[in-house]
Amino acid sequence: MGGPFPPESTPSRIGFGADLASAARALVSQPSVPLVSLAPMLFLDAIQKLESGPTTLLRFLLVAAYVSFPALMLFLVGWYGAERVFFQRHLEGKPVTLRHLLRIVKPFVGRFLVLGVLFLIVVLTFGFALPHLVRMERFHRTDGGFTMPVSFMVGSAAFFFVMDFLLTFVTPALAYTTRSVVEALAIGFTMIRRTWPRSALYVLCPPLALNILHTVFPVGGVALRFTVTSVVVLVGLLAKGAIAAFYLRERGSYSDDGAAYIPAHGMPAAGAPLGATLLGWTLIMGGLLGAVFGGFELLIYGNPLWSSNAQVDAEVRAAIVNSLVARGVGVGMYLIGLASGFALLRRRSWARPWIVCVSVAMLWEFGWSALRTGNPASHVWEMLRVGPGVIGGVRLLLVVGTPVVAVLAVLLLAVRGRRWLPPSPLGQWVVAVFVIAVAHGTISYQVWRQDPQRRQERYEQELAALAVEPGKGRLVIAPTFDGTPLDASFEAAVKLTLYEQRTKTHRELAARYRNGVIDVPDVETGIYGLSFGIDANTDNGFGSGWGMPGDFVSRGGERWDLLRNGLTVRQEVRVYRVMRLLKPEDTGVGLARGGSPPEFQSPLTIAWGPVPGARTYGYSIVRRSPDRSQRYIAGNQGPNPTWTVELPPTKPGETYVLDLHAYGKSGQVGIFEVQGAGWRGWDYQFRIAE
Repeated sequence: MGGPFPPESTPSRIGFGADLASAARALVSQPSVPLVSLAPMLFLDAIQKLESGPTTLLRFLLVAAYVSFPALMLFLVGWYGAERVFFQRHLEGKPVTLRHLLRIVKPFVGRFLVLGVLFLIVVLTFGFALPHLVRMERFHRTDGGFTMPVSFMVGSAAFFFVMDFLLTFVTPALAYTTRSVVEALAIGFTMIRRTWPRSALYVLCPPLALNILHTVFPVGGVALRFTVTSVVVLVGLLAKGAIAAFYLRERGSYSDDGAAYIPAHGMPAAGAPLGATLLGWTLIMGGLLGAVFGGFELLIYGNPLWSSNAQVDAEVRAAIVNSLVARGVGVGMYLIGLASGFALLRRRSWARPWIVCVSVAMLWEFGWSALRTGNPASHVWEMLRVGPGVIGGVRLLLVVGTPVVAVLAVLLLAVRGRRWLPPSPLGQWVVAVFVIAVAHGTISYQVWRQDPQRRQERYEQELAALAVEPGKGRLVIAPTFDGTPLDASFEAAVKLTLYEQRTKTHRELAARYRNGVIDVPDVETGIYGLSFGIDANTDNGFGSGWGMPGDFVSRGGERWDLLRNGLTVRQEVRVYRVMRLLKPEDTGVGLARGGSPPEFQSPLTIAWGPVPGARTYGYSIVRRSPDRSQRYIAGNQGPNPTWTVELPPTKPGETYVLDLHAYGKSGQVGIFEVQGAGWRGWDYQFRIAE
C-alpha cells in the first residue's frame, strides 16, 4: 500500500515547471514508455496512408489493420492507466519495468472504457446540438473523410478544450484512487474547485484536446502528420506527468500500482474463466465499434434535419426521422452487447439472456439481408475495393464479424454457460426477449418499409387502383423559386415533357410561362409525371435538355392525377436556375468540343455566374480513375462565386469531374448542367497537366 493520503488542502510545494521537468526526466530515463504510447497513434496515421493506396496488397493490409484496430484501441485505453502508474513509481523513486506496466493494462481497461463511452455520449449529444447553436453548412465528402464547416471546427475545438479542462483530475482519480467512474468524476470536479487557482496551470494545459483535434482534423502530408503526432503525444505525456505529480501530492495513491487492483465494494471480484473473458472482451470491442460507427452515421444522415441549406419537406423529414430511429435502435443493440460483455466478465446472471437475445437478433438480421440482397459482405467489399476508407472498412468488419461473434456467443453459452454464470431467473429472460423483440422489430419494420422493390410494387398497385375516365383535362403549373412564387413579370417559352405512368409513354409539348403559371389545356386524362424548362435566358435557347444556363428547370415533383374529363389540376412545382460556369470554360452557350476533356494547369481557378437569391455555393471535384476508385474534395462558401484549388496532375485514364450547387434561404436554388454538340451532363470534366 502507498503512504497515507495527504489532506486535499495540503499546498503543492513544487511548481508546474518543476513537475514538467520531472516528467521529462522520467520519460528520458525509460524511453520504452513513450514509444509504447506513440506507436498506436502512428498506427492510426499509417491507416490513413494505406487508404490512399490503389493496389490490392495495400487494401488487404488495410483490412488487416481494421481487424486489429479494436484490440489496439482497448490496449491503448488500459495503457492510459499504466502511464500514470509509471509516473507515480518515478516520483516515489521505485523502479518499474515495461513488462510490469504491460501487466497492469488489463485492470485499467474497464474503467477507462466506461469513461470513454460516457465521453462519447457527450460528444454525440454535442454533435447533434451544435448545428442548432451556430449557423452551419453541410458536411461534404473529401479525399479521405469529410470537410467540416468552419463553424463546426471552431465549436468542436472549444468543446474539446472545455472537456479536457473538466477531466483534468478525473483520469488520475481512476488511476490512483477508485475504479468507479462516477466517484472519479466527483473527485475530479471537486479537486478543481478546492485547489483553484493553485491548479490553474495543470487544468488549463490541454493534452487531451490537442490529441483529439489532431485526430479529427489532421494536417496534410505523411511526414508532417507523423511529426505532429509525435509532438502532440510527447507533449501530452509531459502534461500527464505534471498532473500526476500534483494529484499525488493532493490525494496520494491506493498502492504502488495505483488503483489497478483496488477491490470492488471492498471484496475482490471472482475472475472469469478464459473462454468467458475472451467472449466478453469480443462483445465489448464489437459493441463499442458498432456504437461509435452508428453514432457517426446518426450524425451524418441526420444532417439534413438541421442544415441551414437543406430543403426538407414533411414526407422527407418523416423518412429521415424513421431512418434515424432505426439507426438509433441499432446503436442501442450494440450498447446492450457491450454491457453484456462487461456483465459476462463479472459473471452476472443477466448476461446470459441478453447475449443470447442480441445474438439471435443479429443473426436474423444478417440472414434476412442475405435473402433479400445476396451476400452482404461481398457488396461491402466491393464498396471498399472501389473507394477504400475508414467507413467502408468498419462496415465490412461489422458485417463479417457480427454474425460470426453471434454464432460463437450462442454456442459457447450453450456449452459452457452453466460453468461461467449462475442461473438466470425467468424474469430476466422475459425482459430481455421483450426488449430485443421490440427493438429489432423496429429495425426490421423500417427496413421492410423502405425496401425499394416493395415500395415500387405498392406504387404500382396504387396506380392500378385509380380509375381514369376518358376525356381531356387541364394542367396548371405554378413554378416556385426559393420558396416563393416565381417572378410573374416576364413571359417565356416552356419546353414540357409529360410521362404517363401507367402506359409508360412520353409526350413532348410546347407551352408558355405567363402571369406566373404554365397553363397546359387539352391534356388527355391519365396519371402523369412531368419535367419542364422555362427559357428565361433567350440568348441560348433550350439546348438538348430542358434548359441552358440562366433558364429555370424542374427536378422531380408531385404526381398529376388527371382522372376525369374536364378536370383542372393545379400544383406548385419547385424550379432551379441552371448555373453558368465561367472559368476555366464558359458554358453559357454550350461547349463546342466533343469527347476529350480539356487540360489545365494547377492551381485552377473556378468561377461561375451568380444565382439570384443564392446565399452559399457548394462545390465538389471527384477524381475518377480507371480502376473505378474515386477521391473527393468539396466544400461550401458564399456568396463569392470563385474558388481556387490545388490539384495533383491526372494520370493516364484519369479525369476530374466538377459539380456546383447554389443554396438560398429555403434550400437549393441552382443546379449545374453542361451541354455540348449532341451531349449533356450534370458535371464538367477536365484534366490537370504535369
